[in-house]
Amino acid sequence: MVKATAPLEISDPVPLMLNNESSLDTPPHPIIGLPLFQKLVPFAVHQAASVYVDRKERLVKEDIIAKLEELTGVYHSSVESLNLPTLLATAEHTTGLPESILRQAAEVRSEGGIQALYNMWEQVQKASSRNANILEEAFNSLDEEQETDEALRSKYTSAWNRPESTTLTRQLVAQGQKHRHTITSAQKADAIVKSRLDTWSKIISILTLTREELEESIPSDDSTENGKSQQDSLLRIKRLIEDMNQHLRIRRDLIDQAKKAANADDISPALLKKAAELTAKSPTVKIEAAQFEDLFIDNLRKYDSFVMTVDKEDEQQSIILRQLNDAYHQYMTGTSNNGSAKREKALQNLHQAYLKYKEIRTNLSEGLKTSTRVRTNDKES
Repeated sequence: MVKATAPLEISDPVPLMLNNESSLDTPPHPIIGLPLFQKLVPFAVHQAASVYVDRKERLVKEDIIAKLEELTGVYHSSVESLNLPTLLATAEHTTGLPESILRQAAEVRSEGGIQALYNMWEQVQKASSRNANILEEAFNSLDEEQETDEALRSKYTSAWNRPESTTLTRQLVAQGQKHRHTITSAQKADAIVKSRLDTWSKIISILTLTREELEESIPSDDSTENGKSQQDSLLRIKRLIEDMNQHLRIRRDLIDQAKKAANADDISPALLKKAAELTAKSPTVKIEAAQFEDLFIDNLRKYDSFVMTVDKEDEQQSIILRQLNDAYHQYMTGTSNNGSAKREKALQNLHQAYLKYKEIRTNLSEGLKTSTRVRTNDKES
């Protein structure tokens, strides 16, 4: 009689299962195939992947992109504080006007100039006064209603059993007080805007002149030739700005490269490999996200070059800004005794007048919007 003999895979399956799970690269067993849960990713691996993604995104956004954008903002603020764009435009045009000033003047003229600002101011005042009158009428109506209620309550005593006027109108009074506060705050802000408008009205008016009149209002450079030291300072400023423009291009490229590197950075295969190593001796070993810390550190080192470049950009910008400041003051020292200083000052004033014009116009537009919003709320109330 034939004796039935069970295959070793059936009689003693545990060693086979352990051997079959020992490596992800092991081909499937010819009889039982792949282990049942071989492709099941441990929860700790999911957690580790999430932790890594958070660290990676924080590193890229805060230590690379945000710092580069902050550096660029500091540079532009520094250049603007020294008024270098106007200085360079002035130096290139000893007569006539820079194109930037001509564009700004054309914009102011097309929008009506200083008269348009005063017209907007009048509109704001009329709207504010109208809102205040509407609100005052509303409060007067509430006061009259309360007086009538009190008179009738005194006359009919207990027969007048309706709720008191103050109870019925409490919400309306609260809304009215809120609107009154808004109007008062807006009026204070309007007064500040009016003060700025009066202060800058004269020089803003210059921007509305014709091109010929505008050119005549600006002093020409009466020096026959700028000194060599002054020319050297000007060339140095131009060269430094060109260097910084190159750095700005490098920063834009660096940000793009960092984003691409982060998008392509998939740590999942490395995590799975590490998890397989941790469970090689026993599939029941508990895996914790903290066990992948060394892997995180190693994988994040790919961003070290980006961070180092950011640090270098910081150092280079500090040097360039310091040199720009020195060159600027050297240039200004050379212009203090000739007509170019007066010319530059006049052009700076026109540029500042344009900025104030835009600021005041924006403030007045916001004032009109506020008045319209308050009036709408008053009607709804």
